[in-house]
Amino acid sequence: MTPLDYAKWGDVEYFKTVELYILQNYRDETNDPILSVTAIENQLECCKVIYERCPDQLFCQNTYGNTILHHISHYGGGMARMLEFFFEIGIKAGASDIESGQPGGENRFKKWCRLQNCDGATALTRGLHNRNLQTTKLWLQVDREYELELLKIADKDKNTPLHLAVGYQDFELVKLLIAGRESDFEYGPNKNGETPLMIATREAQSSAAITGDNTPAKIRKLLLEMQPNQSKVRTGEKGWTLLHYATQKGDLGTVDDIIQVCPDCMELGDKENQNFLHLAAKLEQVNIVKHVLEMKEISLETTVLNAKDNYGNTPLHIAAETANKNMVEYFLYDPRVDKMTTNAKGQKVLEAVSVTSQLL
Repeated sequence: MTPLDYAKWGDVEYFKTVELYILQNYRDETNDPILSVTAIENQLECCKVIYERCPDQLFCQNTYGNTILHHISHYGGGMARMLEFFFEIGIKAGASDIESGQPGGENRFKKWCRLQNCDGATALTRGLHNRNLQTTKLWLQVDREYELELLKIADKDKNTPLHLAVGYQDFELVKLLIAGRESDFEYGPNKNGETPLMIATREAQSSAAITGDNTPAKIRKLLLEMQPNQSKVRTGEKGWTLLHYATQKGDLGTVDDIIQVCPDCMELGDKENQNFLHLAAKLEQVNIVKHVLEMKEISLETTVLNAKDNYGNTPLHIAAETANKNMVEYFLYDPRVDKMTTNAKGQKVLEAVSVTSQLL
């Protein structure tokens, strides 16, 4: 019989009476101490006894860098009280260190909560896998109170908690993570080059086509409304924003939604300083060009129609190079479009139209 067997049975008396060295020296195959494995078994009363006798096990990490908080959060359901207990004693342990003058005591609890395992996952991140709202709420309360900034910590794949929650397509979890949170925090791309909003957009497109599930679309809408700045993040070798990617795919719905919630995105250029309308012209996305020119958000003050890329080309210059008659005419007959502009080669836009498409 091993201490683990008694932990599985919840034998409190065993842990009260067994020789102390047995509790101190026990390690499982991943080098977890008895306190951690008993927590995994969800035996709270046994954990209380073990901690009283072996308090040094509280802050241990196993072979994979997991703490007891990682385990409790990961195994999830029904462990909210267990998580509360370890938060309580962790806070007290940090306070005790301060009183005793031990170095680092003030930050010990915070460091413990922010520890990352070998995959770069914090306990909060690891807990998201089971989609447990109750334990996630507890983590967010502690995160707020102690300014842990856990929502900014990315794993080895550069996924933040929001990246993961969006990937799981859990609307309630996503809503919980972003409610009242720092809407101005710039979520960068993960290793796949995607922000949470990009993941939501991709999932919305595929789900609508395959399953008809509207959850991804709801998540995309929520992110756009609550964190519109995600639309401004540039990713990939070309430095595209989500508006560029949506334009490339001819995703009129996403283009429209982004412009509605974040009109500033229209002005953003990529590494060649081409905005989404340059790209629409280049890729001959006629429907997008037509729709955008008809939008009330495109005012006389908006520079997107006549913006120049690094080569001095406006969207009309680009459209002329494609020789797409319909698209060129949409630009030509719009009074807001400058027909006299000149690119870096000294070529006027009307000359470009004449030379490349012979429309005039």
